[in-house]
Amino acid sequence: MNSDADIEIVDRDPETDSYRVAYDPETPPSEAVPAAIRELTGAEPGALDPLHAAIDPEALDGLFRRRGAGTARRAGRVSFSYEGYAVTVFSDRRLLVRAED
Repeated sequence: MNSDADIEIVDRDPETDSYRVAYDPETPPSEAVPAAIRELTGAEPGALDPLHAAIDPEALDGLFRRRGAGTARRAGRVSFSYEGYAVTVFSDRRLLVRAED
């Protein structure tokens, strides 16, 4: 897994303690999610549980992979828990990450 995933923390909502994160179209969501959690927590690469403990990384990437002609998939999202955060991955290459209670 690439530890140099290109992500950007776009903003934080202090009321809900959630973060909007954007990631590069070339970065698969299975790399963007751990990178975002590392960025938010300051965790070192390798310190987090493997993503497959929360969700199948290949299936996650497959949901949001561009179609054969290079066109984007239709709108969609998937949510799951990872490392104490509720994570929602959207088809437009963004994440919503919220600390779980």
